[in-house]
Amino acid sequence: TQSGLVDINVPDLGVDKAVVAEILVQVGDKVDVDQSLVVVESDKATVEVPSTVAGVVKAIHLQAGQQVSQGVLLATIEAEGQAPAAAPAAKAESAPQAAAPKAATPAPTQAVSAPASSGNDKLTKEQEAENAKVYAGPAVRKLARELGVVLSQVKTSGEHGRVVKEDIFAYVKTRLTAPQAAPVASAAPAVSGLPKLPDFTAFGGVEEKVLTRLQQVSIPQLSLNNFIPQVTQFDLADITELEDWRNELKGNFKKEGISLTIMAFIIKAVAYLLKEEREFAGHLSDDGKSVLLRNEIHMGIAVATPDGLTVPVLRNPDQKSIKQIAVELGVLGQKARDKKLTPKDLQGANFTISSLGAIGGTAFTPLVNWPQVAILGISPATMQPVWNGKDFDPRLMLPLSLSYDHRVINGADAARFTNKLTKLLKDIRTLLI
Repeated sequence: TQSGLVDINVPDLGVDKAVVAEILVQVGDKVDVDQSLVVVESDKATVEVPSTVAGVVKAIHLQAGQQVSQGVLLATIEAEGQAPAAAPAAKAESAPQAAAPKAATPAPTQAVSAPASSGNDKLTKEQEAENAKVYAGPAVRKLARELGVVLSQVKTSGEHGRVVKEDIFAYVKTRLTAPQAAPVASAAPAVSGLPKLPDFTAFGGVEEKVLTRLQQVSIPQLSLNNFIPQVTQFDLADITELEDWRNELKGNFKKEGISLTIMAFIIKAVAYLLKEEREFAGHLSDDGKSVLLRNEIHMGIAVATPDGLTVPVLRNPDQKSIKQIAVELGVLGQKARDKKLTPKDLQGANFTISSLGAIGGTAFTPLVNWPQVAILGISPATMQPVWNGKDFDPRLMLPLSLSYDHRVINGADAARFTNKLTKLLKDIRTLLI
């Protein structure tokens, strides 16, 4: 058992920088192993950082709103079982924070030209040098390069003048929709890039409901879909026999504490198909001239939580049994609802499945989650009459909605993909051949 003073550092968050959203403990609080100490937010997810030991909080070295990275000292815990040894006075002092990078200057009030490029053209060396002086993260700089945006012209909304993705979206949308010679509207655009909302006072007023942290940090990622030419292919899969088989198996699975849902079979079938149709699990290259084909399948599974939607990743489902997939689905879903997902749980997906099967509806158009190029939506299965050549048979039909990036995938390819998938789900034994 650890004892004495134990330093808790910020773990690998999967990103270069993140922001402390909330500090959950105070000096003097008693904490248990794995009890959350702080909430850290990045543009990918909200993560709670736990204590590695049980004991008493002796010092907190961070403040809410502070930018952090891996290895930064978070807190000091006096572990149970032993009083701390005398420590040098300097030990308790927080390291001086580095001066904040130069903040981006506000956008000029006069008309500004459209971005240097709305495609993949690179910025000039002078513009790149100008961007290097602006306070922004690597992902934001990459987006600025792709869109030809000079960051010093962007009005910022991030902490300490930091440029965030939403600022770039707002800048691009404003510049591309406004006439070149027309003056910029006096009303500043909202964070989404859309015009400000009208005053609803005369129409009964409003009640403001603050978005959860997870919803707020998801906005930049979801907004990237605006730059994807997305199309959705719809199809129906006959899962009558598959559902009969699942009902035969689920009793034995339940005895082992495993919930066997239709999703486990869908994941297995999709993973099998992605080994053949690799473009659907690929990525469009930065220069738009090639498709990066991944060597492994990592499946994002959308999970609804009280705080919003999150997408943990199921690793290598093509190499796992239906039982293994069912077990891992249960674990990931519970971790998501308990806010115990780690950054690694959320990284590396190259295809996503989103299911509304337990909620309702007949079909929907899921958003492609950049940098992925495809996502499969699942709606509730219903009994429908299907013509067999002589009569109508009652069949359990599962609606499929495949959204894809049209820059990478053609309509005919998407139709073939869903056609193959429906055949796999109709006779899952095909996976064994």
